[in-house]
Amino acid sequence: MPMPASWIDRIFDKLTMVYGHQFIGRWSGLDLNKVKADWAHELDGMESHPKAIAYALQHLDPDQPPSVLQFREICRRAPEEKPPALPAPEVNQVAAQAAIQKAVSHATQPKHDVLHRQREHMHLEIQGVRLNKAQRDFWRVALRSEILSRYGIDTSQKFDLAELGRAINARVAA
Repeated sequence: MPMPASWIDRIFDKLTMVYGHQFIGRWSGLDLNKVKADWAHELDGMESHPKAIAYALQHLDPDQPPSVLQFREICRRAPEEKPPALPAPEVNQVAAQAAIQKAVSHATQPKHDVLHRQREHMHLEIQGVRLNKAQRDFWRVALRSEILSRYGIDTSQKFDLAELGRAINARVAA
């Protein structure tokens, strides 16, 4: 839908006041209503951006009146209107810091025990279940540092499986 005629009339009034005959005279011999209808067609949609039209009227070339295409381009260069923003909410620093610490703690904790299968194999072997060599070697390597620090038993060396079982049971009972 073309821009309303009343808007075009106001734009033409302003441009005529700024440029005088240099603006209005460029259409001498033409039907001014057809010229205005062309401007209304080319400026279609600009009525929803009145600040862009105001911007264009404030940023005219001082020496030469614009054509409709030049005027539309000036309108399009208008800075975008930013909707009013709400003020930033006040931040409870203590609660924010606690939330950050909780998030960091949660993010750095594994979602599950990644060594669950190796612990299961260790307990099965302690109970006397025969494991294959790969299962036996893998749990001993995977759990070595944990068993060494908790029970003082180095699983990379020859060790007594029954002694490890007793140490685990004693720790669970304690």
